[in-house]
Amino acid sequence: MEEPEALPTPKPRRPKAFLIWAGRLLLVVVGFFLAFVMAEWLTRISLPVFSPNIYKIDSRTGLVTYIPNAHGFYRKSCFKTEVSINSLGWRTGEFTAQKSEGVYRIIVLGDSFVAGLETPLEKTFHKRLEKLLNDYFGDMVFEVISLGRGNNGLYYDYRYLKDFGVAYNPDLVIIVSFVNDPADDLRDMYGPREGRLFTMDDDGNIVDDYVSEREGIMLHIRSTLRRSAFIKLLYDRSSDFVTYLREGKLPLTGEEALQGINENLDFAYALEKELVFKMKNLAEEKGAKLLIFNAPYRKQVEAYVNTGEDYYYVGSYSHEKMMEDIARETDVSFVNLIPLFGQNFRTTRESFDYTCDSHWNETGHAWISEGIFSYLVGKFEL
Repeated sequence: MEEPEALPTPKPRRPKAFLIWAGRLLLVVVGFFLAFVMAEWLTRISLPVFSPNIYKIDSRTGLVTYIPNAHGFYRKSCFKTEVSINSLGWRTGEFTAQKSEGVYRIIVLGDSFVAGLETPLEKTFHKRLEKLLNDYFGDMVFEVISLGRGNNGLYYDYRYLKDFGVAYNPDLVIIVSFVNDPADDLRDMYGPREGRLFTMDDDGNIVDDYVSEREGIMLHIRSTLRRSAFIKLLYDRSSDFVTYLREGKLPLTGEEALQGINENLDFAYALEKELVFKMKNLAEEKGAKLLIFNAPYRKQVEAYVNTGEDYYYVGSYSHEKMMEDIARETDVSFVNLIPLFGQNFRTTRESFDYTCDSHWNETGHAWISEGIFSYLVGKFEL
């Protein structure tokens, strides 16, 4: 009997080309993901950033705001502060959008000195002020609501009041103004980091100009990416590089921006005056009053202690003098708190800001709350 012919040994199957490329692509994706996780971790532990980022771009207004119910930490070498955002998207205590009957509601607007992210919430001046008022007026209930955010100038104060604050039906609106507010407003007018937010027409009227640059899917993508500390760092640095390529220089430092105000002093004055006037009208339309306090800065207080002068000049620019003149022209009360800080510092020699940061520490917040409280109960009709 003949042996059956042996069947040929089948050749091993080779993976299809697309499976090979899919595997390689998967390895690349996993590698990039692990690298991103490592970069995010290193950014959060090595830089003074929020962990995680607590900001977003509001889809309705195009403004940078807080993420509702966000929670994280802000740290530098001399502090580590737990930061929580309430359900309405503000770094303040919980409150209802609809004001309860019998409540006297105060809204505070301003920049990072008002936000007070370096200091525990219960130690910030607005929470201290709320307690002082409620303890003093036993038959009234006060709510002091902070709508402050870092990098806000008067334009952001105006937009926060217009787009959010008036809906909370305030009885009093307090602006805490800082020396770099005009520089922040010029930045928001000309960009480029957050894009242009507004312009001024030939008659000096402010025209909001933000929708076209912030609508659509790109807004949501940018808002989502901002939650990453590493991506936000790359975005900020790349924006600086684009500015350098376009203008031949990096974005101005705070001191350089203040020097730049001297070159545009009349324009900056007209801009800030128009913004104060618009906020006054918004407040009065809701039956509320408007007050302006300044935010004392170390150099201003040192100038007062050393010379007795309560103005800190950069070239020909004095923010306190500017705001005092604007308040007089718009019929708004302005209170200069530099003398209070100077007198307290002379008496106690206690530091009112952080050693690693120029913002107020708990002592500074206590002095601000006492200064505003004293004015409200002594010279103002609530």
